[in-house]
Amino acid sequence: MLAFPRNSLIWHTLMGKNEKSRDLAHFVPLGGSPVQNRIGGNSVRFRTSLCLATLFLVCFTIAAWSTPLPAQPAAGHPQPTADNQSVSGTIASVGDAEFSVQVAKNKDASTVQFMVDDKTKVEGKLAVGAQATVEFRTDEGKNIAVRVVVTPSSGISLY
Repeated sequence: MLAFPRNSLIWHTLMGKNEKSRDLAHFVPLGGSPVQNRIGGNSVRFRTSLCLATLFLVCFTIAAWSTPLPAQPAAGHPQPTADNQSVSGTIASVGDAEFSVQVAKNKDASTVQFMVDDKTKVEGKLAVGAQATVEFRTDEGKNIAVRVVVTPSSGISLY
C-alpha cells in the first residue's frame, strides 16, 4: 500500500476521519497505473477521436471555401484585353457602320475612323459634337470599336 502524509486529504479519507470526502475516495486510484473506465470502456476515446476528426474536417472545409474565386468579368462590362486601345474626343461624323472621333493631342488634332460591328457595345447615342471614349482593337489595319461611351455635348447624362 502507498504511504500518504498524515495531513493529506487522501489519508484522512482512507482513515475515515474526513466524512465529507469519504465518497470521493472510491474514485481516487491508489496505484500509479491508469485504470480502465468501468462504464463504457474505450468509448470515451472513440468519441474524442470522432470529435477531433469532425473538427479538423470542418476547419479544412472552411479553409477550402475561403480561397478567392478566379477573377471573372461582369456580364455587362467586358474587361479590356491587352490588345485593346482607348481614345477620347469629339465625334466628328457618324455613318451606318462607322464613325470618326476628333482626338486632340497637345495642340495637334487628328481624326480617327472606327468601324462598328455586331459585338460593339454603345452606351449613349452617337451624335456629331458629343464627347466619346472609344475602346477599340485593330484588325487588318482597321480600327474596330469594342465599347463606346458617349456623353452628350450638353453635358447632361442620358442615364
